[in-house]
Amino acid sequence: MKPATSIVLIVDDEAELCELFSLALENAGFETLTASNGNDAFRIVNERRIDVVVSDVRMPGGDGIDLLEKIRSLPARTPAVILVTGFADLSADEARRRGAAAFLSKPIDFEVLVETVKKSLQTEAAGN
Repeated sequence: MKPATSIVLIVDDEAELCELFSLALENAGFETLTASNGNDAFRIVNERRIDVVVSDVRMPGGDGIDLLEKIRSLPARTPAVILVTGFADLSADEARRRGAAAFLSKPIDFEVLVETVKKSLQTEAAGN
């Protein structure tokens, strides 16, 4: 039996960026879902098995920090959360203190994105 494909939820209010991230991750063998804001993303996390969330920090309708905090407050196993931003409003250290698995700055190198998702999955597997 084939092992389950890891599912990555991409959260960004820029539809083109969601599409580019999805393409890069699908080419690396991941299944992807997308959401345009943190509120929609949290609903998806509650409805489906999600292994990794890649979320922009600044979005209308629920930002990435709020999403991270909501996910971390869930009682069951939670997905790794990778925060992404094009602004200097959050440091990598602060993102990790809040529970993010990783922090990436825009513009994103797609190889780095794929490697960060893989590393987050390995870290989560080792911790669970």
